[in-house]
Amino acid sequence: MLYIILNPGILYVLVWLTVLSLYQFQYSLLLLPITETAFFFVVASCCSFYLPTLFKSLITKKRFTKRRKLISVDFQAKTKGIFLFWLFFSVIEIIVARNLPLFGVLGLGPYVRYTDFGIPTLHGLLNACLLVLSNYSLYRYLERKSKKDIILWALFLLWGILKLGRQLIMSQFIQSTFILLYYLKDNSFDLHRLKQRIIKLNYNVTKYIIPSRNLDSTFKISKSNFYWFLRIFIGFICLVFLFDAIGNSRNVDGGLITSIGRASPEYPQFLPSGIFWIYLYITSPLSNVINNIDFIEPNYLPLNIISSLTPSAIIDILGLTTNNNYDWQLVVKFLNVNTFHASFLLDFGMYISLCVYFLMSLLFQSIYLRSLKSRLVCWRFINVVILHNIVLSIFVNFFTHIVFIAQIIIHFFLQYKKHKLK
Repeated sequence: MLYIILNPGILYVLVWLTVLSLYQFQYSLLLLPITETAFFFVVASCCSFYLPTLFKSLITKKRFTKRRKLISVDFQAKTKGIFLFWLFFSVIEIIVARNLPLFGVLGLGPYVRYTDFGIPTLHGLLNACLLVLSNYSLYRYLERKSKKDIILWALFLLWGILKLGRQLIMSQFIQSTFILLYYLKDNSFDLHRLKQRIIKLNYNVTKYIIPSRNLDSTFKISKSNFYWFLRIFIGFICLVFLFDAIGNSRNVDGGLITSIGRASPEYPQFLPSGIFWIYLYITSPLSNVINNIDFIEPNYLPLNIISSLTPSAIIDILGLTTNNNYDWQLVVKFLNVNTFHASFLLDFGMYISLCVYFLMSLLFQSIYLRSLKSRLVCWRFINVVILHNIVLSIFVNFFTHIVFIAQIIIHFFLQYKKHKLK
């Protein structure tokens, strides 16, 4: 049942209905009361994203989560060149900045603010390369159980910590979680089919269906799945504390986030402050949408989307601006996350944005179905990036962000081009 979240349409509905539910608790006094317009828009966006899933399910008359088990998934790709490219220019960035942000916070060398670290445009490309390499490292570890691959994955995570890059750390964790779900889905298929045969045929399992050694190995798969989910849970707990530690290290004003974010009396004070960090990050973007949605004057041109697709170096050189008719107003200055809706609302307005979401979901649904049918792992990775963008759509528009567009392109050409040449 958990594997249905690999479907982009279903995941979007779950994510945004969760945001609406959490918002109702009003655990921060900084959050605005929700309006009818904002509530309608969020629910309508869920319908727009889910309609392609519903249409395709009616046409095919089968659940997307069930598929023919692949004999093998081709995860071969020449990633060494990308690794050397990433390593070389990452060293160049350290030399240019003269230190790493984490070392600066610890007092080891000159202080480097995390937003100032990295060469513009190149830094985004390096982040895309890192996420590509992280995805391949984890998938290869799951398939080959090589310690070298999991060590590489851990080193990529360490790089995000050294840069104090919460967004990069979250992106790696989220994408890795969806890769793990794909792997567990493959390995749980045999167990599901075995149970159906036992119920339907009512045979003796040990004598008539499979030899005892195969039965043991099948139930070992189920047991290993439990341990994988346990590791995910432990990883989430560690991520909460890591998120808290990095957030506090970047808080120049000092003080607890529960006081800065004005936690309401109903908030459970026994929870770690990292939980309130996450709650405030999840709900405050919707508060900004509520603050703006009734007053937006859209451009009816994709100016913000084009801006997000343009490298920052080109924007600085040409002096490009979005020329919005309406300036997006924040409820509180330090809560400056706007959800992915901001770009589309400013460009198209509420009703056209819903139509655009429907078209986006159609494309995402096609990629999802390809990830289930194709032997090439690149389609899985592309769908993983889309799922990652949906999860983080609460905070920012990554659908048209140049870093994740670059990641999709790299994943595609690393494998698909080689396959076509063959």
